[in-house]
Amino acid sequence: MSQEGDHLVLKYSGVTVDRPSFRAHYAEEPESYYLGTSNVIPAFDEAVTGMCVKERRKVNVPAHLAFGEEGLKQGDEWFVPPNSDMIYYIELDELYDETDKRVLYPEPPVETEVKVLRKVPKEECTRSSKVGDWLVVNYHAVRFFDGELFASTLDGNNPPLKYELGKGHFPGWDDGLDDMCVGELRRLIVPADRGYGEVERTNLPAGSPLIFEVELLEINDTSKSDKKDDHEEL
Repeated sequence: MSQEGDHLVLKYSGVTVDRPSFRAHYAEEPESYYLGTSNVIPAFDEAVTGMCVKERRKVNVPAHLAFGEEGLKQGDEWFVPPNSDMIYYIELDELYDETDKRVLYPEPPVETEVKVLRKVPKEECTRSSKVGDWLVVNYHAVRFFDGELFASTLDGNNPPLKYELGKGHFPGWDDGLDDMCVGELRRLIVPADRGYGEVERTNLPAGSPLIFEVELLEINDTSKSDKKDDHEEL
């Protein structure tokens, strides 16, 4: 995965929140970027850190970490008006390490790796998830090796998913969704043996690790659940 000092070849497209159909800042053809330079926008280093080859990301960027009060103007036209929040769509085509050796694909982790992408302030977290809870989540899952979409509740076709935590339905989620607050967003990198193992599924070869981004929407204890087993929808 990408880290400081790496040479990335990537494509990106940035739109303002107010004009999501207008590409305000983009690289249509793959462009070189050296991680650690922040020479696109201030938030770019953080946005592309930890990416795998062929991974795609959608990143929300507040105005002060984009073009700030200055905005971006070409001639008489504002491409990015001052104080505009932005959304960037980024795809990593190639990755080279500090020695300029090409990194084709990283090795998947041996155990589930968990990273908190959006924290909830301690004073706002009145209840965190525990074994036996039913969690209502949105998630977006891609294949580890090529970044191709596997499944998502964010595509408009599937509702949020209900999942019973700690019952072994999907071990990688049991590993990564414990002690989580409503509103929190986590990235889970799940090795094959904590996911679907050697079972082949639609759009997923046997033995495939996966990358999930999971947002916790609700926590319900067992007594309030209808006990419907939804884990097969993963």
